[in-house]
Parts: sequence; structure tokens; C-alpha cells
Amino acid sequence: MTKLTIKQFGQTKDINTKYGPKKKSAIKAAEYGENWLDYWLSPQTQDWKVGDTVEVEAVTPREYNGKTYYDIKMPKVDRRFPNGSNNSEILTKLGKIDFKLTQIINHLSGKERLDLTSAGTKIPDFSEVDDGLDQIKPEEVIF
Repeated sequence: MTKLTIKQFGQTKDINTKYGPKKKSAIKAAEYGENWLDYWLSPQTQDWKVGDTVEVEAVTPREYNGKTYYDIKMPKVDRRFPNGSNNSEILTKLGKIDFKLTQIINHLSGKERLDLTSAGTKIPDFSEVDDGLDQIKPEEVIF
């Protein structure tokens, strides 16, 4: 993985590919001086702005008509997560789901009481409350 600090954006071009029309652009990055680095517009790149430090898989040089051009290769993204969710977000959510599921299974199997009301709130423990009722004498109560 390579980090790039964006200094400038180039023009966006429409390119016809074998997969249909796509958009391509270029950036100048502090790490590559005055060289333009070409990239395909995608959900991974759509929020880039000047000053951002972005992580790319690689920057590869290519020769064309005697000139050297540079292409940015982005990390592969699982198409099931098109917004580019990273693994840590997914693992955090999965961990929370796993914890809640374990609580439910333990409750249903009798290993652990959830002590929740039907609304999902904790049942209050009144055993620790000093309500003063033990100090009332029955003969003082007026009916």
C-alpha cells in the first residue's frame, strides 16, 4: 500500500471501455512531484479532495508514445460493500451482533438472565432501596 497526498486534480475524461463508459481523472501528489497520476473514478475515489492523504494499492509507471505515465491502482473492494466499508467497521458490527446473540442464547438456555422488561429496559432492583416502610408502625396507620 502507498500513501499519496493530493495537491491538485486534473480534468475528468469520459472513456469508452469494453465494460461501457467510465470516467477517468488524474491527480498530482506531493510524493510524485509534477507527475500526473491517472485513476478511475469510483466510490473509493469520489470523496477525495485537495490536501487529503489517501491510501492506494500501487502507483505503476507505463510507457506510451515515448512518455511515462503513472496509473493508480486502488485496493480491491468487495462488491457487496460498494461504499468501501473497511474490515474494521464490519468486524466491529459483527462483534456487537455476536455479543447480543450470545446473550440471547444464554438467556434462552437458562444460563443467564437478561433481566429486561418487554420494552428492553433493565428491570429495577428494588431490594437495595430504603423506602422507609419498615419503620412505619401498624398501629399508626389510619384507615
